[in-house]
Amino acid sequence: MANEQNPPVPAADSASAGGSAAIAAIPEPRHTNNLHQAHHLVSIKLSSVNYLFWKAQLVPFLRGQSLFGYVDGTSVCPPEYVTTATEATVRTVNLLLVVWVQQDQSILSMLISSMADDVLYLAIGHLTSRSLWMAIETALGSTSRARSLSLLTQLQSLHQGDALPAVYLGKAQVLVEQLA
Repeated sequence: MANEQNPPVPAADSASAGGSAAIAAIPEPRHTNNLHQAHHLVSIKLSSVNYLFWKAQLVPFLRGQSLFGYVDGTSVCPPEYVTTATEATVRTVNLLLVVWVQQDQSILSMLISSMADDVLYLAIGHLTSRSLWMAIETALGSTSRARSLSLLTQLQSLHQGDALPAVYLGKAQVLVEQLA
């Protein structure tokens, strides 16, 4: 059975109760999107300090390829078998599953290749793109947002007071650079 941690691998059952199982032809790999060009379009490698920039780069890319559903959970894994009602009920490996798994694994590979060494440990044990996406979001998302909000608050509350203009502008520039 397919789940988030263990993607399904099509296999044949011998006879099942009330019918038989068959394996349909597994389709050849197809490049229906531009994932093979992702390294040209996704230039920022995810590190422990740039999650928001990495995400800002990945989300439009995945949406542009109609693949964001794999990582946000809206493109769900099809069932492993389809049942056809003929004289004898036949369970056949679902070709949509084969294509879905192939696409998901391509996205997973692209996500892993977009990670810097210091966060690569987050990929261990994740077998689907959704699972890895959630792990990255959990580990780095909240700290990035909290850090950004803290820096923005510091920038908004920055006052020149009796400081020299050069000192005031220097402090503001440091905060802006940290936000970038």
